[in-house]
Amino acid sequence: MADHTAIYSVGETLAKLLRDNMRELASPDSLTLLAPEEIEIDDTARLNLYLYEVKEEKHLKNQELEEVNSNELRYPPLSLNLFYVLTPYAKDKRDEHRILGEAMRTFHDNPILKGEVLQGSLTEGDEELYLILIPTSLENPSKIFSHAKPYRLSVCYEVRSVKIESRRKEKVVRVEERKIEYYQMKMRREME
Repeated sequence: MADHTAIYSVGETLAKLLRDNMRELASPDSLTLLAPEEIEIDDTARLNLYLYEVKEEKHLKNQELEEVNSNELRYPPLSLNLFYVLTPYAKDKRDEHRILGEAMRTFHDNPILKGEVLQGSLTEGDEELYLILIPTSLENPSKIFSHAKPYRLSVCYEVRSVKIESRRKEKVVRVEERKIEYYQMKMRREME
């Protein structure tokens, strides 16, 4: 299970996956993790991966406490779903389409991220992240690009479920010896 740096580690994992699998992303500057309004459009072909929303995974919220040791229980992890928008930038629209197609193929070929693919704090456990292309209406990207001009061709992905370990623990009082003498005496009296 990951620590508080898990959200950062997911971004780094996705960036490394794209860099390792795309010929167009040979230079470190060709893949950015910036907000759309922060990108300076020039002649450089690049791909931007922007985290635009984080939601709690409501189906994993009410899990049982986990046993740490015989005297301690830990609260379940915070489970999150992360939403990214993937946007190509190039001088020629055909290059943008080609870059986007190759990025989408990379994500399609790697729908489950685990093991040596994971970066940062995600490597500490048996994490498995699921990468899902999500259908969007024109409304979602328009909100994301409302501060950037002009609107860019983009696709959205969801990464689920990123688990951040809880620090909350609860002491457990274990029953070491049961004494039922009182109840036995009470029942005898009632029977008499």
